[in-house]
Amino acid sequence: MMMLRLAAFIARKDLLLMLRQRETILWTFVMPIIFFYFIGSITGGYGGDAKAHPPRLAVTAASDSGFLAQEIIDHLEQQGIEVFTPEPDSTPIRSLSLPGGLTEEVLAGRQVALEVVDRTNNPLREMDIEMRITRA
Repeated sequence: MMMLRLAAFIARKDLLLMLRQRETILWTFVMPIIFFYFIGSITGGYGGDAKAHPPRLAVTAASDSGFLAQEIIDHLEQQGIEVFTPEPDSTPIRSLSLPGGLTEEVLAGRQVALEVVDRTNNPLREMDIEMRITRA
């Protein structure tokens, strides 16, 4: 108990001694705020403006995928993704395939695999679109 009091006394006196120096106050309280502002202003627009350029996702749904396909598309749009149907002979940069029997499988309680293809070669955008699809 006595040792704890002595350690607290030494820590308190050391802190008061350090706070008397202007450099300690500057580097402890002022410079972190300046550093956060500087780094934040440099890296703030790194991902681009998501509202000005929403990610586009080509969604193909099998004809027998059921009503859940439309629900997934609606939720994707709520997540800020621009959903479109690809042309038959095109290869979209980012696509999601909804399999046939989707609604029946989900209602039966079985897990369904959705195929997501991303050819952007941008790991940050890939992670962003995967998180949005998962939320939807």
